[in-house]
Amino acid sequence: MKLMERFRLAHLTLRNRIVSTAHSEQLAVNGLITPHLEGYHLRRARGGAGLIIAFGSASVSATAANRFNPALWDPENEPALRRMADAAHAEGTPLIAQATHRGAREVIADPDQEHVAPSGGAGFLPSGTPRVLNKEDIASLVRDYADVARRLHRCGWDGIEVTAYGTHLLEQFWSPVLNRRDDAYGGSPENRLRFGSEVLRAVRDAVSGDFVVALRMSLDTRTRRLGLSRDDLLDIAGHYDELGVVDLFDVVGSSSVTADGAVGTVPTADYPRGVYRELAARARSRLRAPVLVAGRVLDAEQAEDVVTSGDADLVGMTRAMIAEPRLAAQIHAGTAELARPCISINEGCRRVGASLTLACSVNPEVAHPELAETPLPVDPAGAGRTVIVGAGPAGIEVARVLGRSGLAVVVLEQDDSVGGGIGYALLADPHQVRQYRRWAERALSEHGVEVRLGTRATPSVVASPTLERVVFAGGSSPALPPWLESAHYEVRTDADYLAGAWEPAHDSDVVVYDPEGYSAGSVIALRLARATDRKVTLVTPLGSAGGQVETPNRIRLTKGLLRSAVRVLPYTELIRTDDSKLFLRNVVTKDTTELDAGSTVLGCGYRSPDEEQLVSLRAACPHADWHVVGDASSPGLIRHAVTGGSRLAHDILRRLGTG
Repeated sequence: MKLMERFRLAHLTLRNRIVSTAHSEQLAVNGLITPHLEGYHLRRARGGAGLIIAFGSASVSATAANRFNPALWDPENEPALRRMADAAHAEGTPLIAQATHRGAREVIADPDQEHVAPSGGAGFLPSGTPRVLNKEDIASLVRDYADVARRLHRCGWDGIEVTAYGTHLLEQFWSPVLNRRDDAYGGSPENRLRFGSEVLRAVRDAVSGDFVVALRMSLDTRTRRLGLSRDDLLDIAGHYDELGVVDLFDVVGSSSVTADGAVGTVPTADYPRGVYRELAARARSRLRAPVLVAGRVLDAEQAEDVVTSGDADLVGMTRAMIAEPRLAAQIHAGTAELARPCISINEGCRRVGASLTLACSVNPEVAHPELAETPLPVDPAGAGRTVIVGAGPAGIEVARVLGRSGLAVVVLEQDDSVGGGIGYALLADPHQVRQYRRWAERALSEHGVEVRLGTRATPSVVASPTLERVVFAGGSSPALPPWLESAHYEVRTDADYLAGAWEPAHDSDVVVYDPEGYSAGSVIALRLARATDRKVTLVTPLGSAGGQVETPNRIRLTKGLLRSAVRVLPYTELIRTDDSKLFLRNVVTKDTTELDAGSTVLGCGYRSPDEEQLVSLRAACPHADWHVVGDASSPGLIRHAVTGGSRLAHDILRRLGTG
């Protein structure tokens, strides 16, 4: 495969063309690099990545200090930087750091500190009216970039990626809308590019030739608000290429100027796979320096096509490697089918937008690095047999981890396929969900796990005197609360609708009640509203529909709702009176409106574990060590089930190893 061929990047020789591109980890603490952050990138180096570009939006200046991103201007980070470089190099992977100043877009650690920008009045950026940078400020920032480059080089890093992407300060200077200066840094295109030119030259001049300088930029902002066309952006790339100071162009698309544009910076599942390939191809036909492309490149076949077609020299497979750190090594070994796939749900990797640490729905070690550690050695012969009831996300994870350690594991699944609740990942890429099911089957088989499909766990099945332990991962079932179930209305659950067990009449009035604020309420309301004669109202006590959904998918859902006939009532709860009538009550004003008697109510998120089955199974096998995990313990998200399954398996192995 050309994807796995060595590639010469400036002075570096990459072992393959797979790159983990910069992305927000939110794993720093007060700007300091943590062991969690170090280990996160080291696992991808161990997994065979050709190049790692670490630290999404690491700051170059105290004027852009963000407590969750590394402060590359802070000398206290030097020991960690040295450890990271040494560890990555020991695994054969070069390491580059993204460094930036986000200007008026920055979320500054000190809320009382002023923001800065090329010009004032940048009203669509989150900080309101920033202070305008003067020439001394600009010169100071250029020195900051150079100082960071020297620090990285001194600590053994292989390069720096200066980024304009996401409407960072460089892009703010490029924009004739955001940059209305009348000095040497504004006005003509050449003047607006001057700050970027000075930064790139300063970085290049600050260190010797054995140091890569990369530039990350959008070649299509997908908005007119910046005043930069696709041709303008390609000309900007061409300008910096002609300066001879950029060794690598990291090409992506969209911008963070609008809410919809911000979604495109980390594309959701409704974006096409390889969404920015065409932009990379345009860049590669124009530029002398190599081109890297990122954006929903999710598997080896797709990545191979990118490089063999000549669209790009290097391929970012970042979210694929969040899900599977060993992806590159598995591709190299010819076992790519054993790579855990990203399902493109954005449920974990984009919670960073809410200032939460990076996570992954299918890979628990991202948020919980202790689950990446090698379990204590155990004697499989003395560990006994384990039966796992349910092959949903939690059951799969328990079986996989125990099977990997050599334990005898049997999985009982009443359906005819594995995956369970993964099928209700409504915002995920359906193709990737199918890939997840296939991966689970292969991974369990690879580790010797016996999976019995179409087999319901009954007392007679588990009543075995040789059974050492039982893990009940049987999931949950719809369970309406009594106050809603007994109301004088037709009441259904989200599960009824999603499973195809119920469909309202085309001319009916449906109230979708979503008290939890995840994706189901919005997705179901949109689907129901496709019938033109149906009146659909989405009710939630939260401040917005999908209030618990991470930002990119929430914007995606909000756009759909705004363009639909769905009536959305935020800050509204559903209550019942003593005579079994239902009312809509605004939680702020306390105003109430009686629900029409002919309305159908669809409740979202009402689930409970199947305790009756658990009790009967336990009674049949009282001698076994029993565990309950996933939705069978506490119904939640896919991420919760997978993490719970991994944690339980590690706990079992730890007890076996120390017992």
